[in-house]
Amino acid sequence: MPELTLENFTEEDVIHWLGASEVAKARSYVSRVQDLEVDDARIRGVVPGTARMPYVTVIRLVVLKRGERDIVTGCTCPVATHCKHAAALLLRAIDDRDVAERVSPSVMSWVEDLRRASVAVAKKKVRSTAVKQQLFYVLKYTNDERHFGVEIRKGKHLENADEWWKIDRALVTPPSFVDEEDLAILRLLWADRSHDAGLRAFGLGPKHGAEALLRMAKSGRLYPDIGHGLPLQSGEARPATVGWKVDVKGFQRPYLKPVPAASLIVPVNPPYYLDLDEGEVGELEVSGNPAVISRLFSLPPLSAKEAALVAGALHELAPDLPSPAEDASERLRLIDAPLQAVLQLDTLHTHGNQAWREYPHSYSGGLVDIAKVVIRYADADIAPDNRHEFITLPEGETVRLKRRPEAEAKVLSALAESVMQKIPVNQIHTKRSPPEGM
Repeated sequence: MPELTLENFTEEDVIHWLGASEVAKARSYVSRVQDLEVDDARIRGVVPGTARMPYVTVIRLVVLKRGERDIVTGCTCPVATHCKHAAALLLRAIDDRDVAERVSPSVMSWVEDLRRASVAVAKKKVRSTAVKQQLFYVLKYTNDERHFGVEIRKGKHLENADEWWKIDRALVTPPSFVDEEDLAILRLLWADRSHDAGLRAFGLGPKHGAEALLRMAKSGRLYPDIGHGLPLQSGEARPATVGWKVDVKGFQRPYLKPVPAASLIVPVNPPYYLDLDEGEVGELEVSGNPAVISRLFSLPPLSAKEAALVAGALHELAPDLPSPAEDASERLRLIDAPLQAVLQLDTLHTHGNQAWREYPHSYSGGLVDIAKVVIRYADADIAPDNRHEFITLPEGETVRLKRRPEAEAKVLSALAESVMQKIPVNQIHTKRSPPEGM
């Protein structure tokens, strides 16, 4: 049997390394893989996902003590390692080996040119034969995905449009690029101007936010903040039910479960869903008293005692809605497993770096390889600076973790005493702050 390498592995090997579940999820991403590089040492590629920037994935083949070959993966996605993007990269590498199935670069280039042309056409609102200045609406949200706002931009095309804030003036004397469709949207956003979403944007308040979303979607100029491809379309209403989940601090929060599932829930009245995969935004039809449901989502995170109080009120006044459980955190799956330190390999694209280790001083930038430390307890991966007992897994499940702080500190100390060195402050210059790494 020939020696297993990155140039002859099979789909069976991929399933063995990453599991059948990840391979199944990866199949729809195989065609999206870009800039695939395969050599004796590693496989590297870019996989567009739901984030603004595509995910960079790196895979290396390692030899274990028993002589068995395994892979080490690193990805810039939230899962970070052994993810569907790594599986997609491996499956694409297999496909590219098969000459009979290989697609020539010229055909791929033609398809990409056609896609870019189609996107460009769809971006332009046909108001006249000549392209003119117009308003674009970008839907933004906070890191905890609880507050939403709209950033308005003015320009001929979204990619080079500038921020625009002069709603009050436009409502008095509309400029040429603001039409009646825009005025209706601007009136709604201005009416909710006191709603603070904690964003550099006009907040989407519960009173007028739903109508504003609907009108922006119908305008054909509403875009998600994650990437600016095609505009969001107005989707069909989806049914949804109320549920309760435990956050990373052990408190309970209400949430909505739409069918089919959606990427985000916008807390307006009525609530709206945002489906980034389908490029749709639409209303959620939630069974129950709308006034009670709206008040539920104005609640702060609930402690166990507060959950009991809210449960009592719901049982009396809205028995058709589910109630938070006083012992919800105790019902969570407990992960009590030995810890394992994992180094997730990553390659940073820099625009400059100071001289350090074997990297010379550079003003032009380049690639820098780093390793990020992750503490793994069974199927839960956490960053070393995460001290929480409750962890939400990438699939959405919240679990209770039995931490071993002394063992964690011992592992980090051992890494620090080895050849690994923490990246010094201001050592590497990237577009965003570089991740904590060694």
